[in-house]
Amino acid sequence: MKILLLADSRSYHTERYVKQMQKAGCEILLASIERGQVDHNSLRSMSYLPSTFSYAFAKDSVEKIIKKFQPHIVNAHIASGYGYLMSRLSTKQPRVLHLFGSDILVVPKKSYLRKQKVIRALRKADVVVADSAFLLREAEALVKLQSTAVIPWGIERELLDLHKRDYSIGKPLKVIVPRMHEAVYQNELILTALSGLVNDNRIQLTFSTQGSLYESFRQYASSLCDDRVKYYQPMERSDYMQFVSGFDVYISASRSDSSPVSLIEAMGVGLIPVVAQIDGLDEWVSAKNSYNFKHDNPEKLTQIITNLCDTGNRHEGMRIGNRQMVEERAIFEENMQLQIQTMQKVLA
Repeated sequence: MKILLLADSRSYHTERYVKQMQKAGCEILLASIERGQVDHNSLRSMSYLPSTFSYAFAKDSVEKIIKKFQPHIVNAHIASGYGYLMSRLSTKQPRVLHLFGSDILVVPKKSYLRKQKVIRALRKADVVVADSAFLLREAEALVKLQSTAVIPWGIERELLDLHKRDYSIGKPLKVIVPRMHEAVYQNELILTALSGLVNDNRIQLTFSTQGSLYESFRQYASSLCDDRVKYYQPMERSDYMQFVSGFDVYISASRSDSSPVSLIEAMGVGLIPVVAQIDGLDEWVSAKNSYNFKHDNPEKLTQIITNLCDTGNRHEGMRIGNRQMVEERAIFEENMQLQIQTMQKVLA
């Protein structure tokens, strides 16, 4: 099967997707407005104009690629961008749209124009694939969909071998926050809640260096904790997962989520999940397999992490159960095969 993928070439989700589709025997060609490291056909960029116009002006470039490549499927990632671009194509290949969360949960609320772009992308897709039933329900609240599938992303099976052999709690407690520095992820809330524990050397708190707000976040962290907060640079996937497996606790304070890959990865390798309460996580976390706090109660986050430091509870049942859940529902290779089967049904 030949697939033309329209997606952000800078995204590691795109890189994983392309590599796995190729491993599964698909011939996949990536076309992207962005200039990432993954091999791709560069679409015309209108960087001096709002992004809406970049997607609109890329239509002719994509149709030229289709004429030459002759794909069986056109596949777009993210409704508000490449899904909108795909909706403008005049070619007749079946169209499969992948939703990523913010394109449905956040973008339509920003303006009437953005909402209409998303609705057009959803309406024009032959199949819409969401990574959670929650996200699909939110999409269907915008427009009636032709055909749908719920398929999480997940973690590669071989990486489950990194699941902890030793559930003992570190001293200091090793905490990772792998979400990017963007407003939706609220990393500053986490830092504010835990700065006292960092300064008392009760926890070692580590953040990514990625995201548009990183520099301002780092300045804020220095004002609270001097140089005690740690950071990591982007790395190869196997190295990254080895790195993550060395922590005790995963934290996310995101205001918007749908089956987040970082959470599934953390559960798979045995970290204790601590997450802000939002509807998009209900399919993965509960009081039985994680700790939860509300955005308006950061003191609860402080209390959770303090208790983890104090009690030394190894949380064996929680960690083993989380690994089993991931193995049953979120093995990346198996779920990518479901993606392929979904596309094959469109062609049948």
